[in-house]
Amino acid sequence: MTNKVCCFIGEKILGCKEQKTLFELFQKQIKALVDDGYNEFIFDGHFGIFNNEIFAGVFTQKYLLDKDAKTVCYAMSDNKYLDELRTIYDEVVLFEHEKNHNTVSINHAMIDKSHYCIFYVDNKSAKLKKTIEYAIKNGKRIVNLAL
Repeated sequence: MTNKVCCFIGEKILGCKEQKTLFELFQKQIKALVDDGYNEFIFDGHFGIFNNEIFAGVFTQKYLLDKDAKTVCYAMSDNKYLDELRTIYDEVVLFEHEKNHNTVSINHAMIDKSHYCIFYVDNKSAKLKKTIEYAIKNGKRIVNLAL
């Protein structure tokens, strides 16, 4: 079976109201992608256990329990939440802290492996806007749930 891969890249922390809205939108996206044959979902564990990617990963993991799909987390090797990440995700891919490995390079690695990218990016983050531009430039299908 060929993998159809989706990644989720978002802002660090949202308020409760924004989180509720985000996850309602996110749930619809994940269900539609699973129905369309997507079977691998990648998340960024860079900011730790309390970030939106983690919550999204937990939802996806629970939703995919009876599906032939898996969740993957991309994280820095010195992430202090690695034990927790390993309990949440089917797989954790580690990156070493080096000149060429940082949050931007992890996001690009996630995008490079994906066919579809779900973003939650408002107009405040120049770095994440460039990440969206990178996805578009590389021909990825995208949706930004913040718009």
